Amino acid sequence: MSSIVQDEPLIIPAGIVDLASFRKWTLSESFPAFGKIDYIEGHIEVDINPANLWKHSGLKSDLAFEIQSLIRAANSGRVQPGPVPN
Repeated sequence: MSSIVQDEPLIIPAGIVDLASFRKWTLSESFPAFGKIDYIEGHIEVDINPANLWKHSGLKSDLAFEIQSLIRAANSGRVQPGPVPN
């Protein structure tokens, strides 16, 4: 069983009413450095659980490899296949 310890509570500002305000929040100092926080169809979804290494890493690696191959063949950018630390 995993334990998640947070030093501070997750606070979602009241002013997030659309994708633009959500994006602005993600670039602010108050945006959390932990968890997965998404704006999907007008709703904020929060997942602070660690990824399950055995369920997702193989699929994630396969997808990243295929996408990277396509991007390199088209010479059109770079792929960062996971959370990238600041």
